[in-house]
Amino acid sequence: MALKEAYDSGASVWSSARKSQFANDPLNQWCLIAGLNMSKSDGDLAEWRGGSCGQRKYIAQVTVRVKQRYGLSIDTAERRAIDTALAAGCTPAIVSPPALASPPPAAAGAGGVTGQIIARRLADGRTEFGFQPTGGERALPSSRFFPADARVGRWLNSSPVIVGGIEIGRIDARRLADGRIEFAFTQIGAERVLPRSRYFPSSPLINHWLRSSAIDVSG
Repeated sequence: MALKEAYDSGASVWSSARKSQFANDPLNQWCLIAGLNMSKSDGDLAEWRGGSCGQRKYIAQVTVRVKQRYGLSIDTAERRAIDTALAAGCTPAIVSPPALASPPPAAAGAGGVTGQIIARRLADGRTEFGFQPTGGERALPSSRFFPADARVGRWLNSSPVIVGGIEIGRIDARRLADGRIEFAFTQIGAERVLPRSRYFPSSPLINHWLRSSAIDVSG
């Protein structure tokens, strides 16, 4: 998938690191794997009429995987072209390429990262918070301590949360009038995500990590 097509599908808000990851992702190197030339240019499958039946079917498979991985949109015309290619009776140009068989884990920072906001009360009254990717290492931003005397109702933000070397956003927190702390996650260039379970109790056990419900975020 050409970077221009990715831009038109939502990549215009990506960081430089995310764009570089996309450009070098083996899953997206279908031109080299499938033996296609550069005739496709920067169009999507609906705009490009070339390729054999098997090549178009392979491109459709990879396009779906890439767009799911990176959270990119698919317009109506492209969706019809993809559905047509996938329904064709031919065999894909490559039946089981390694790039399709082994997608990287969510913690690698690609499209959708699933995880939970985590928090624990410290002995000095502060609350420490971080992000736990599903199946990955705990990510603790450098600025991650919510003060014991924080003003009620004021959102405070962590420093960037880094997963797999990629910034995916920041954790937000605010004290409520009843003493609980509400947590949220702000993605890069996107709206604040509010987990269904997102309230830290007013009197928790000291040094005991608690978790929000799972959320999906993008870097």
